[in-house]
Amino acid sequence: MMDIPHSATEFIEHLLRHSILMRVSDLHIEPQQFNFRIRARIDNHLYLFSPPPNEFSEEIVTRLKILANLNITEKRLPQDGQFTWSYHEKNYSIRIATLPTLYGEKIVLRLINNLQQPELNHLGFQPSHLTLLKKYLTLPQGMILVTGPTGSGKTLTLYSCLHYLNKDNRNINSVEDPIELPLEGINQIQICEKAGITFTTILRALLRQDPDIIMVGEIRDPSTAEMAMKTAQTGHLVLSTLHTNSTNTTLMRLHNLGIAKDLIHSCISLIISQRLVRCLCSHCKTCLPNKKQININEEIIELPNWQAIGCQQCSSGYKGRTAIYDCFEPTKQAHASPYNLLHSGILLIKQGITTLEEVYQTLGDIE
Repeated sequence: MMDIPHSATEFIEHLLRHSILMRVSDLHIEPQQFNFRIRARIDNHLYLFSPPPNEFSEEIVTRLKILANLNITEKRLPQDGQFTWSYHEKNYSIRIATLPTLYGEKIVLRLINNLQQPELNHLGFQPSHLTLLKKYLTLPQGMILVTGPTGSGKTLTLYSCLHYLNKDNRNINSVEDPIELPLEGINQIQICEKAGITFTTILRALLRQDPDIIMVGEIRDPSTAEMAMKTAQTGHLVLSTLHTNSTNTTLMRLHNLGIAKDLIHSCISLIISQRLVRCLCSHCKTCLPNKKQININEEIIELPNWQAIGCQQCSSGYKGRTAIYDCFEPTKQAHASPYNLLHSGILLIKQGITTLEEVYQTLGDIE
């Protein structure tokens, strides 16, 4: 940050401006024993930012809580809120979450508008996978599941599907916890467990709303899984996510949620397993002359030796992220290969989009 702030308000302004320019998705404001630590998540990696001056560091927490209409006297319990911040004639929606720690309240800010905008053709699908997904999105009923661990881009993929489907002749609804991004033309419903607004109760209500397409933010329990399956069987297209690490573990998870195997293979049209990998910076990426060799299922594959160098444009050698995907059709395939995600990553390496090290780091949990 270029200027030296002289107050908590100035520091917050400078911090948010810098975060917008650096494509930050989350800001961590953390009290330490003698000062505050500021960290920013960029392309899923945390980086240190300049800390605030000690003379008004505690005021920053109070000021942020005021902006989000939180209780400034309550410091023992976690609180959640949201506020809008304007910069260059654009409004940014910022979600705030507080957490009491040993040295005071920690705050995490999520910059909603700094998240990638939903556009199906720009997600990084290989042409064959994109064609397959669009085919199933045009069907009047069935279920499409997007799976992966936390931070793998599942919500963005779902939003991109809704954006692609969003036409005046379709009644599209979503049930989310929380609503990550407002989508014009989509009836988005926020879950509130305390008020009895659960995934299951909203799904039942939506069936009386003449729906064409329903997005369920996440299938977490047997009742939601059962209700989503019934909805997909009765002439509706259902899109949802599962927190699993591979296509095969997705099938096991559905079985553990009480969904019969024959129902899985007859009702679910497509399972998309995905991860996000960082993209090489186009300004400084370098390809060394020596090739890299990897062994996949006793097959030796030679790959270009791309290196992430780092420059003023990127700082780290990487800039932005893209996805690697595996698409599995339960109605047509009996088993999914555990190497499909790796093969998807290899295609990106051959295209000079990412590195072998980045793919291996991302797929550390591959079967």
